[in-house]
Amino acid sequence: MKKAGAWIGHHKKQLIIIGVTCSLFILVGVPWMAVIFIIAALVFFFIVSCSFIKKRHYLSFPMLLLFVIFLAVTTRVFIFEIYRIPSGSMENTLFPGDNVIVSKLNYGPKMPKTPLEIPWLNIFFYYNKGILAHSDSLWWPYRRLNGYSKVNAGDIVVFKKDIRDTDFLIKRCVAAAGDTLRVLNGRVLVNGKALPAIATTKLLYRVYFNDLDEFKRLADSLNIDYDFSENPHKSVSATISASKEDVGRLNGNNCIDSIWALINNQAAYPFHTSIPWTLDNIGPLIVPKKGMIIPINSTTVILYGNLIAKTENGSVLNKGGAFYLNGKPLVEYVFKESYYFMMGDNRNNSNDSRFWGFVKEENIEGRVAFSFSTNFRQLHIL
Repeated sequence: MKKAGAWIGHHKKQLIIIGVTCSLFILVGVPWMAVIFIIAALVFFFIVSCSFIKKRHYLSFPMLLLFVIFLAVTTRVFIFEIYRIPSGSMENTLFPGDNVIVSKLNYGPKMPKTPLEIPWLNIFFYYNKGILAHSDSLWWPYRRLNGYSKVNAGDIVVFKKDIRDTDFLIKRCVAAAGDTLRVLNGRVLVNGKALPAIATTKLLYRVYFNDLDEFKRLADSLNIDYDFSENPHKSVSATISASKEDVGRLNGNNCIDSIWALINNQAAYPFHTSIPWTLDNIGPLIVPKKGMIIPINSTTVILYGNLIAKTENGSVLNKGGAFYLNGKPLVEYVFKESYYFMMGDNRNNSNDSRFWGFVKEENIEGRVAFSFSTNFRQLHIL
């Protein structure tokens, strides 16, 4: 008891810090972080205090190395991970080559479903040909620990389009589970209210100018893409993809006569003649939420039929006006998962939910918290 009391007295400050930190984790709704923090602290105290290790100096470095690996794995699985932006689909918010720090605390970290999903430790499994041959198989069911927030419209999110994909995508969530989405002439409405405008979102415009060479020089200096192919009078107008910030910079120049917003009428999800939605005009569309019940009719089958079929590992069939799922009559359907609708900020150069539909909650990795350029000269909080 005396030794224990002396140890506590010697480490009183550290124990207070651990207690306060764990209390904060519990207060914000992530008690599992308190458990991880306590385990890490105990391991560290063991390494630096254990007399067995102190007497054998050659063990100090391997033990510290194992502790560092433990911290690295824990950080990547439970706290945050760094990704690099591969394309321009999020311009002008994020640019190709930018790096983003993705927080897993916001929505809660996903538990690995195979050993291959565990950073660093998966190296040992890559040498096992048997495991690699079944890399698509899932060892453990999907489970997500509690986070301190939900996925909200406006969040920038990293996810996979399909759980078995190897590539990660980064888009902005424009409608969360249970929301009613409508895109009206490029303007995003969620539950009847306009989604707060993002100044860096790029839309289509037609710009009229009085000096072709000066316009090209100006657009190039601002990194604005322009296209003359759809304009009959190439010498006086061009189509551009630009943000409101870009439009503001163009408007202040003498060579610019006027700038008008355009509507993109390219076909969009669900690509059906009875629901002729376009990239800039979608909805109203209810984003599925776990437990939500929908009636089954010709419209809901067009909108959600593929989603239902994939979830139930079957197909929805129409037989004389009645619908069947896996041979059983289907009158209504209760969604088993929550979904989200994603769009890139570069609206006319983004492969997103407007083309392939909803994103399953299981596929979401985390929320983008920070972005920074390769040379670390620019850091942005998102």
